[in-house]
Amino acid sequence: MLLDVPVETELVLTQPITDLFSAEAVMTLLGDNFNINNNFNYQQLQKSTELAKTNVHMAAWAYGPTVSLAYQYNYQDYLADGGFRMTPPNLVSLNLKMPLWSSGKRAAGVVEKKIAYQEARHTLEEARDNLYIQARQLRYNLQSAYETFLTQTENLDVTGRVFKSTTNKFRYGTASNLELVNASNDMITAQSNYIQAVLTLVNAEVELDTFLNNK
Repeated sequence: MLLDVPVETELVLTQPITDLFSAEAVMTLLGDNFNINNNFNYQQLQKSTELAKTNVHMAAWAYGPTVSLAYQYNYQDYLADGGFRMTPPNLVSLNLKMPLWSSGKRAAGVVEKKIAYQEARHTLEEARDNLYIQARQLRYNLQSAYETFLTQTENLDVTGRVFKSTTNKFRYGTASNLELVNASNDMITAQSNYIQAVLTLVNAEVELDTFLNNK
């Protein structure tokens, strides 16, 4: 039903489930360091904080002086004017405006930008702490999933041997039908727990690998 194929379709698994992961890869991943600068969300928050800081500087420059420089050249025909003119041909002007009085709106704008910058810094620091906590939690999840996988692998092996032994006893009449049914149910439960442990381990490995983003 999930694959949307006819019921009579034969499914052949060409890859063993153990190919989805390896103990070496899990151990390597658990040993990788967490570099917070590789985290995409943290990079975005850093850019936002830098932008908020820039906005503070820009708002503060509203109190700064304004300087303007102008140059003008006038062509003069000294022969036509009799060789004498009071106005120089080259003119350079420099204007300086100093805002000695400023409105409260401009001051409020600076305060607003400073508050936004402090909020951005607080968000960045909080995100950094949360990311380190998340890194530890994901490592714990992977470690726990790996230990559970080892336990379920051993349990599957033991249950399989019990089921095989009970089946042989049943053939020779030394085990009852109820014992065979119980051994079969235990085997099915062990297989289900093993599959679930594998899926949990693979998901935990993918989550930590994606979070670390060290590749």
